[in-house]
Amino acid sequence: MDRTTFCMLALTASLALLSGCGAHASKSAHPADVLRDAISPVAAGPPQGVLAPAKYVPPPAPAAQPAPAAPPAPASKSAPAAQSAPTARPARAASAIPMPGADSVVVDTTGLPRLDGTVNVDRPPGPIVRVAPQYPAAARNAHVEGTVVVQALVGTDGTVLDVRVMKSIAMLDDAAKAAVRQWKFTPGLWEGKPVAIWIGVPVKFTLH
Repeated sequence: MDRTTFCMLALTASLALLSGCGAHASKSAHPADVLRDAISPVAAGPPQGVLAPAKYVPPPAPAAQPAPAAPPAPASKSAPAAQSAPTARPARAASAIPMPGADSVVVDTTGLPRLDGTVNVDRPPGPIVRVAPQYPAAARNAHVEGTVVVQALVGTDGTVLDVRVMKSIAMLDDAAKAAVRQWKFTPGLWEGKPVAIWIGVPVKFTLH
């Protein structure tokens, strides 16, 4: 019996008591009897269904906390790099100078003075054989003339070992160098000994 039905029965019994009177010939029913009659008996059979025992569910394990990162190791001071040994400068190769009239013949210039070097002399070289230049036909036809100045390296035997153009006239340079290579000189002297030395030689070209 639900609660609503029970309340209705109790209300009905209460109204019956209120409506009754001591002068009435019939006796009103006792409220307990009314409730007893209204309550349905509970079945005496076994309970329906099967009660399963409750399963124990353990609480979830707390999440593992990440291990704190190890502090960075202090940077070690690197050892200073070893200084490399200075590279030895290669020895200056000896230059070879072609001799006039023989392209396959060369002269070793090791120990000879450089063009921009200085040589002490008591007596400079002097020309003893002069060879006139061959006037190039192209320069003559073009009416080109003038003076080409060359530097001649005179060896200890008075021969010309090398020539360099110092004042150029393009169409006349080769003819001037070819002529000076054939010159002969007395060698320069220093303390009575012959020395090699550069000297300037002007070579003049004129049309008339």
